[in-house]
Amino acid sequence: METKDTVSSCSVSKNQELQRLQEKAQPLKEGCMTCLKALQSHFTSLSDNLKDDAPVSTFKRTFSQDMDLLEKQLTKEILHETDCKTALT
Repeated sequence: METKDTVSSCSVSKNQELQRLQEKAQPLKEGCMTCLKALQSHFTSLSDNLKDDAPVSTFKRTFSQDMDLLEKQLTKEILHETDCKTALT
């Protein structure tokens, strides 16, 4: 009988300890969830900002490339024109 009482007492003690740990963990869990939600919101905001800036940066990059190509083409034409004038004189 004493063994059953000891096992029962140990079981009750373990359950109480588990309950106490769960009660302590609950505020920590809630705090973590709050932080995760704030982090998710921040990432969503950053993602939206990047989406908004993407067309602008694509335009800037394409415009810059087009200007470089135009500059090269004009340089070629100027050199060709200069060569033609030199050949005629």
